[in-house]
Amino acid sequence: MSQPLAVRGAPCEYPRNVNLAAYLFSSAHQHTPAPTGSPSHTFDGQPIPEDRPCLVDAASGKKLSWGEARDRVWAVAAGLRDRVTPLSSDHAGVLHSPSTTLLLHLPNTPAFPMLLLGAVANGLTVSPISPLLTASELSVLLAKARPALLCTTLGAGESIMRSAVQQLATQPLDVGPGKQAVKRWADDTIAHWSSRIFTVDTMADNFDLQATQKRAASDWTQLLQPTAEPFVCKEMSGDEQGRRAAVLLWSSGTTGASKGVLLSHRNFVANTHCFWTSCPVLDGPRRGAFGGGERWVALAPWCHVYGLGTLLLPTFAFGVTLVIPPPGRFDLLNYLRLLTQCRATYAHIAPPIAVILRHTPLLTSSEMQKHALDLSTVKGMMSGGAPVPAEVIEGVYHRTGIMIQMSMGTTETISTSGVRSTTLEHSLSEGNLGSSGLVFDGAQICIAGRASKEEVDQWQQECEAKRAAGERVPLGPGAPGEILIGGDTVMLGYYSGKGSEEGGALDAEATKGAFTSDGLYRTGDEGMLDAKGNLWITGRIKELIKVKGFQVAPVELDSLFAKHPALLDAAACGLSQEGQERVVIFVSPADSAVLQDEAKQASLVEQLAQWAAPQIAHYKHPSLYVFCAAIPKSPTGKILRKDLKNVAGTRHVAPRISRSARL
Repeated sequence: MSQPLAVRGAPCEYPRNVNLAAYLFSSAHQHTPAPTGSPSHTFDGQPIPEDRPCLVDAASGKKLSWGEARDRVWAVAAGLRDRVTPLSSDHAGVLHSPSTTLLLHLPNTPAFPMLLLGAVANGLTVSPISPLLTASELSVLLAKARPALLCTTLGAGESIMRSAVQQLATQPLDVGPGKQAVKRWADDTIAHWSSRIFTVDTMADNFDLQATQKRAASDWTQLLQPTAEPFVCKEMSGDEQGRRAAVLLWSSGTTGASKGVLLSHRNFVANTHCFWTSCPVLDGPRRGAFGGGERWVALAPWCHVYGLGTLLLPTFAFGVTLVIPPPGRFDLLNYLRLLTQCRATYAHIAPPIAVILRHTPLLTSSEMQKHALDLSTVKGMMSGGAPVPAEVIEGVYHRTGIMIQMSMGTTETISTSGVRSTTLEHSLSEGNLGSSGLVFDGAQICIAGRASKEEVDQWQQECEAKRAAGERVPLGPGAPGEILIGGDTVMLGYYSGKGSEEGGALDAEATKGAFTSDGLYRTGDEGMLDAKGNLWITGRIKELIKVKGFQVAPVELDSLFAKHPALLDAAACGLSQEGQERVVIFVSPADSAVLQDEAKQASLVEQLAQWAAPQIAHYKHPSLYVFCAAIPKSPTGKILRKDLKNVAGTRHVAPRISRSARL
């Protein structure tokens, strides 16, 4: 059987004339028949029950039903209606403007989906960003987004937000329409701070409406107060669904620093609809044990496309009961207890957790009995963000009987493919163990170009050697190439920093460079399709580093560390260890004598780590420092990142940074 160079998923007939928020609360799959062999994958011809538990706060046990969640989304939409006017659909091209943007700077909290979908229902664009960013990092995204409204956490979040806006007022960045426009936005935001910002008290009760009436005017729950005119979600034409930006996410793209990714209502409607039809393992809201339906734990952050596209939005469309863990650092025992207590049907994890599950003593029979852990209801674990080694998947399965199903997606394409096997035996028979599975309905995957005969022969020899060593590799002839993706989930394009009314919302050059001439998105990832159509990710053509699912652009760290007075030069890259990728920084000291003195190197590492900590998010912190005489560069001065692994140098493990130093 020959190796396919392109595969298409089955056609997916999703609604093409509806607002995303309206779609999510329409029980769109109530008349979708169950596929052969999956009798529980059905809504039984009925809408999602109004009283079905939808959002559950794990700390307090309080719940919002599906109907209550919908009503609060419409209430937020009504509250926003008098504050921001949506951009008219009369504008040509992509419909997006800073003047109609709500920026969400929040952790996973019950307020997050209410604000997100309330704004989307109103025709606004929502930009979720990580609450882990420093003020300096936040200021860069604020300068590009220039949002009309800001929403952050009460206390620390508002303090960081204010600091970032003040930085832009005194030192405006030259992005989008330029420094003057950024400064005008910052000055105006500071002058009208009380009317431009909403805060979320994550320690308060955000379920009980009676408890919200005594809060400050800036509290987000003020948007829930009754209005004279109830909100009605307006109909959306097919043209508008395809052009209006619903969400502005941030990605490193194929090169460089963060880029704004504009995703339309159609992108998310298509993704959510096709996610259901592509995953027959999911139960309908009236099927299954313990009350029926799906029960998930909201571990992945909703500001990330993985958490947003495969966890949060499907919750409302599929009638899922979504449990929100208590705030704080991840603790494996608490997570396993939560899966047990809520009788979780599916787990959404990241590769580092898969690695931990392979070795943790908590999954031994004695420890599970001691802590009353029971994972028998978990049908599978979806992992995204980076590939999980086949040996880790096998190891976890042998310990738990649960299959880790790898998936492929990007910020620019949402979800693209996934493994369907729910047992190791089926995965081995299908030859998909270690792959990212089959293409989802409605999507297209292509492998760019044909390798030379010599490259193909070399690749096949490497595969044979790996098979002989017991490793899982693609079955079939051929060699890897760049993964290209097409379909209705692919982004509108990269954000220009301007609005449709200011000359166009898309960065024409960056967007053009991200697509082939026939409209396929260039992922920058290297991979191949095996004889059965499974996608295998074999490497990255682009230089992006992925740490625990977060994206880190090496050039950002190059620039930061090169500024330190004790260094001549610096270059960052990723290092993969046991399926986890870590940041490594190669540094060339200004004082060459340091290269001969490991004590001085250790002292300098301590200085560098402490100096960098407050300037970058914790997941960007280097795990390893390598001292070298020079950074390899091309004649034009470009860092030869692929050659860093061959650079001789002295390695130092990074010191542990205290929370106070990071703040």
